[in-house]
Amino acid sequence: MPLADDTELLAATKELIGHAPDVVVATTAIGFRGWVEAADGWGYGEELLAVLRDVELSPGAEGQGAVRAAGLTETWSPSSESMAEVLDRLLAEGVTGRRIALQLHGEPLPGFVEALTEGGAEVVGVPVYRWMPPEDLGPLDRLSTRSSPGAWTR
Repeated sequence: MPLADDTELLAATKELIGHAPDVVVATTAIGFRGWVEAADGWGYGEELLAVLRDVELSPGAEGQGAVRAAGLTETWSPSSESMAEVLDRLLAEGVTGRRIALQLHGEPLPGFVEALTEGGAEVVGVPVYRWMPPEDLGPLDRLSTRSSPGAWTR
């Protein structure tokens, strides 16, 4: 789904601008950049960046460059590419009563979200990647009928 058309991402962005989180976890560079660009396109870019400047910003190893490219400074970044390291640090610091915005990347990150919730955090998902079926399934149907044995010839 194109980010500019994503009403769920827009709603999450407005919610975070209106009620800032304590922590933002940026899981992927392209997702973080896409989120900031989409917010900018909706006219909320500066407001989002202002919120992000005032919160604990914890990108995954992949998101660090995108955070810096947006003119922000991460509070902490893991030494590995594992989001488990981010989760372990958050839980060690204590998440009770904290509001944590989690950039999702196509999947809801269930183990991550449950651990934070069980630790007492309120988790706000930021859905930067979502897959939707195409409006017109015709090309997919045609492709699947061509993939039957003997359908392709040279």
